[in-house]
Parts: sequence; C-alpha cells; structure tokens
Amino acid sequence: MVVVDDDTVIREGLPRLIPELRVHLAVSSVEELLAARPETDVVLLDLVLTGTGRTGVRQGAVAVEAVARAGYQVLIYTNERRREVLVGCVAASARGVIHKAEPLAALAEAVAEVAAGRVVVTQALVGLAELAERRGTLPSLTSRQREILSARARGETFRSIAERLFISKKTAEEHMAVVTAKFAGFLRDHSPADLERELGLGPENGARFGRAKTHRGERSAFPQVRVVALAECGTHAITHATLGPFTTAESVLAHELFPALGSGDLLMADRGFAGLAQWRAASVGGADLLWRIKSTAVLPVRRELPDGSYLSDIVAAKDHLKRTDPSVVRVIEYTLDDPGRPVQSAPYRLITTILDHEAAPATELAALYNQRWEIETALDELKTHQRGPAEVLRSRSPDGVEQEVWAHLLVHHAIRQLMHIAAEGVDMDPDRLSFTRTLRLARRQVTAQAAFSP
Repeated sequence: MVVVDDDTVIREGLPRLIPELRVHLAVSSVEELLAARPETDVVLLDLVLTGTGRTGVRQGAVAVEAVARAGYQVLIYTNERRREVLVGCVAASARGVIHKAEPLAALAEAVAEVAAGRVVVTQALVGLAELAERRGTLPSLTSRQREILSARARGETFRSIAERLFISKKTAEEHMAVVTAKFAGFLRDHSPADLERELGLGPENGARFGRAKTHRGERSAFPQVRVVALAECGTHAITHATLGPFTTAESVLAHELFPALGSGDLLMADRGFAGLAQWRAASVGGADLLWRIKSTAVLPVRRELPDGSYLSDIVAAKDHLKRTDPSVVRVIEYTLDDPGRPVQSAPYRLITTILDHEAAPATELAALYNQRWEIETALDELKTHQRGPAEVLRSRSPDGVEQEVWAHLLVHHAIRQLMHIAAEGVDMDPDRLSFTRTLRLARRQVTAQAAFSP
C-alpha cells in the first residue's frame, strides 16, 4: 500500500501501528506518487494536501481522478464529511471513503476490501446510502433494512440497534451487509454525472437555491430553499406562501405575500421583518399590523396613552436623524413575570397600526402577540411530521424541488382544512385536534381512493 498524506504523523505512524498494511511508500503529494510510479494494490489518499507548502498540488476529486487514471485503486482517508464532496470523490473513481476518526481495525479491513477489488461502504458513506434510498435510486430494501440503514446513518451502533429492535447483533449486521452490497453496486454502475444527478448534488440546485454556511464557515451539504408563509393562528392553515433561494432574505420574499392581505386582517410578525418599507407595503391593502421591533430601534414618545402604550413614529434607516418621512405607530412595551425565564435586559416592544387604545387595549395586544408562535407549530407539522425529520427532498432538479415544496404545502393545507371541518362540526377549537393522528388517518385512507385528479 502507498500512503499519500501531508501529515507526517500519518505517513510515519500508520506503518508502525498497522504493520499488516505493508506500507512500502509514503509521500506528501499526488505529484510525488505519480513521479515514483510504485507497484501497489491500494493508494490511501488524503483529500486535503495543503501542508506541503507548495502551490499547484492536486487534491480533492482532481487528485482522485489523477491517481485512478494512473491505474491505482484509491481509498480516501479523510476528515471531510460534506456529502457533496464525498460523492464527488466516489464519482471520480474512489473505491471507498473512511474517516480518520474510525478505528484502525476498520481502516485495515477497508484496505483489504479495496485490494480485493471491492467497493467499500464504510460509515463515511452510510449517509450517502441513506440519501440514495430516500431518493428511490437503490434497489428495493425491506422495511427492516431501511430502519437499520437510517440508524447507522445517525451513528447508532449495531449493538444498540439490536437491543432496540429485539434482534441479534449478527442479524443487524447481516441486514446492513445486504444494504452495503446494493449501494456498492449502485456506485459501481453509475457514472460521475449520473451519481450527481441521482443524489441531487449536481450544480443546478446549488446555483438556483444556494447553500447555508456552517459554524465552520463552510457551505452546507445540500442546497436549501427558503419558504416564507402566511398562516392562520386559529387553524394553523398555511394560506399563502412564496419560495426563493436561501440567499434571499425572508423580509425580501415577504413582499410577495403582502398583496394577499386586506381589510379585517391582522398580521403579526417577528422583529426580523420590522422596517419602514416592509411596514408600508404590508399595510397598504388595509390590513392592521402587530409586529415586534428590535430593542435598539429609536421610538420617540409623541403622546402617552391611558393604557400605558404611546404613539411614536418609525423612519427609514437613512432618515433616522432628520425623521422627515415618518409613519405613525403605537408602541406597546411589556415584560413577562415568569421565574422560569431568564431575566430580561429590556422589555418586549410591539408596534401596531391600531392607534385607538380603547378598540385594542395594550394588555390584549400583548397577550395576542403570543399567538404569532402558531406559525412555528404549523411549520413544525409540515417539516417534522409530514415531510419527516431531517428528510431530504427527493427532487433532482430546481423545478422539481419547487414542485415538491408546493405539494407539501398543499397536503398540509388539505389536512388542516379537514381538521377545521371536523372541529367545526362538533363546535371544538381546531387546536384540540391532533395533527399527527389526522396525518396518519389520511395516509391510511389515501390508498383506498380509486381515483383522484390533482
């Protein structure tokens, strides 16, 4: 075996720690490997080779392609966990991926498998196998195999899986071996372009929707679509929604929803939406607004009102000194007397278009604002219970992604409408009904429908 790694500890330590690997060459770059052209069964390759101090060093998928073209079987040995990077390496003809955090025994076993000409699906690739199964690209798996695959993708041990499912550890391992064999065949039978398309990791989705940044400043494994919605507090029904790239702010997308508002509506929103342009756009159709505002916003007291609220005005950020173009608002400040909550450094502040304190007392509006959180419940129903926790959308194209999101929104609305009709029939608050139970009921019944026109 040959080791290509810019870390001296890895190059010098592996032959001593695992003598059965028979490492007869250890170099710090692909260029050194290709210059030496040694005869070997396996090349153990690190993806990031920046410690050499040289420029122009091949790394990542480019390095994998270069080594594979030279006739070597490549096993990736890395700390990289981003799925799109791992897919790119497998698509570039790597025979497997193993993380540096895995036990040395797992590394030795993986090297032996690659040397024998087999594709290795180690824990590093289990997440990709689960993604392929979710997208329906793997040959059919049994429900037990899917359950074990999902557990392994979450990092659960075979012993824990066996205890939870009341099966033996050996049985769990045998189920996973079947999954591994099918995924290895899937990797072997698909070209690099096919793999990206089948797993939805091609450039099209990323270009359309963008990716979020992780805590390390990197980009997330999958593109993300942003959804901004209007939801009824009383029924949790999402009545209007708009989609856009993750890179577009919620406050920008919200402008597409404001034409749906009119007289008789009360729109509540969090402090992230507060701004003069959004305020005027949301209220132009006659809707009343009740929005939280940041504690740093300047709200001069223009007139105090008997209920403790006061009249003020808001202006655009560039007009904060002269305040030449203000909009009059009513301000409600309050605190929560709850020993279970952290001590507040400043009171909550709400602004509203309802200037008449007798028509809408401050205490009633403060209590009503708590209902804004009902939309969080609706989104949890949609994303966690209906779609499934941590589920990746199956669509492989930008248009398909949008279509799938709209389908989820329509199904959620239909279920909530069903719940509203049922609650209305017995004069009950829809909040008293269980969304998850209604969802399960709908799923059981939908297969009984002979025909349904979309």
